[in-house]
Amino acid sequence: FDGQVKNQGSAATSGTFQTCLYIDDVQQTPAFAIASLLAPNAQADVDFDYTVNFAPETEHTWRIKADCLPAPNGVIAEGIHENNNEQSGTFTVSQLVQGKNLRITSVLLPESPEVGQSPQITATVENNGIENVGETFCTRLTLTSPSGSVQTQEMDLTGLASGESQALVFALPIQLPAGENEVNVFTDCNLEVSESNENDNAWDGSFVSIPPTGNLPNLIPQVIPANVPPYICPGDTIEVGFYVINDGEADTNAPFLSTFTVAKPTGLISSYSQQTTQPVIAGSGTPDYLFSYTIGGEGTYTMTATADVNNAIYESNEFDNVDSDSFEVTDKPELIISSYEYSPIMPISGDTFTLTVEVSNIGCQDIPAGANTALASSLSGGGQGGEWGATLNYTGGLARDESHTYNYDSFQLSDNFIGVNSLQMEADPQNLIDEIDETNNLNSTQVLVGSSTQQTCFIILPSSPRAPSLDFSDASVLYSLFTPPQIIDFSCGNEGDTTHQLACEGNSCFGENVCVYPQPNTYTARVANPASPICEKTIVVDLNAGGGGEEDGCNYYI
Repeated sequence: FDGQVKNQGSAATSGTFQTCLYIDDVQQTPAFAIASLLAPNAQADVDFDYTVNFAPETEHTWRIKADCLPAPNGVIAEGIHENNNEQSGTFTVSQLVQGKNLRITSVLLPESPEVGQSPQITATVENNGIENVGETFCTRLTLTSPSGSVQTQEMDLTGLASGESQALVFALPIQLPAGENEVNVFTDCNLEVSESNENDNAWDGSFVSIPPTGNLPNLIPQVIPANVPPYICPGDTIEVGFYVINDGEADTNAPFLSTFTVAKPTGLISSYSQQTTQPVIAGSGTPDYLFSYTIGGEGTYTMTATADVNNAIYESNEFDNVDSDSFEVTDKPELIISSYEYSPIMPISGDTFTLTVEVSNIGCQDIPAGANTALASSLSGGGQGGEWGATLNYTGGLARDESHTYNYDSFQLSDNFIGVNSLQMEADPQNLIDEIDETNNLNSTQVLVGSSTQQTCFIILPSSPRAPSLDFSDASVLYSLFTPPQIIDFSCGNEGDTTHQLACEGNSCFGENVCVYPQPNTYTARVANPASPICEKTIVVDLNAGGGGEEDGCNYYI
């Protein structure tokens, strides 16, 4: 047995004193004499060599006591400290008679640390074999948090003499979540040392981290939608990314790691990470974290942002730390009506009407020459059923981001077009071009054609019978064709009566900004023209157009 005796007092020892070894409470002789004076904090080695005749694998106790003779307190006067002169332990003969043996003798765990703290754990490694360890060997600490995340840390020791021990301090750079943390310490973790017993190298235990009290932060990531209007195509390099908002009631108190991934249609995943070192103030957010990403082939791309992946921040809600968004990549052309122009803007019967339309390919592929990129346009409606329509063909090809202008022949507006007309323009009307989106080729507008002989008054109702609001002073369009119109009155039933302005809040036909009378309800709109009489029209809204007293319709009559 090898050991050391240290003088922890404030005065030197005054003479020779004995140190004794006891096996199973039996003193082994001879005692080890220390003749040199020990100054304060000085120490001396003790070495006991003896022959034992015990059975293998039986456990025995050992005890070493300094200043042991004569019993009980020796020759050194130590006052109140006479009772701390010894160390003790257990052993088996097989451990002593066989080579080297490393083991974990003790682990000092944090005592009920608060969530958010970084743990410090001290583990003591001992060589209780009879041979010195000369090799460099590692000791690994593994901590498994309540969330399932695993942190490991390794420390190396070079050499450990027989009977010697060494304390290792592990400081883990994580913030503890709430709950039970499992700890495993394993020495000689890479099997660098050949030992007499390879089965006593591990130690297992646990400790509980306690949730903090008071207000807490809450981190919520937000994926930034892929921003390449109007379509993303193979080979494009785009910016993708995310940011994190703190929706909680406290600032973050430690750095935290977030990740961002883009999953390709093939299943391959590109990963990015972002360490946030500055506190995220409650009610605010981080800057945008942006990354360049090059698109591969067609399909669905899924972007996922995860905040605080290592649970460094204890939050009020740990289940809203993930956000996802996706976008489609389709390698096809895409036609839209990009612009149009007609003249005159407010025509009257007898005018010559002209129309110019621009069609653009905003998709991913060129339309080759020879493919027919047709455009069909029509004007119809009015009070007498006026009709006009024509289709123009184009086979010159249309590259990506290229446009073509279609010019229609002029025609004269007859009296049949007086009133509200629908002008419709549709690219690729027969769907000869395979596009990304076949539903957005149509564009339309209203063309109001007045009479060349009398004033014409238009009241344009909301496009949907169940419009969210029937506030005509905002939502409708009133025209007097000869001079700029001026709305002088818009009333419900009796002019100036606002008693029932909010009487029908939440009705399926009306919003809040209308007045409602017993059905049917009458609305009057008037337009002033200084050069002619007032233009006036009356609108009747019948909520029960279907009959039976049920509210099953919102029909307008002019």
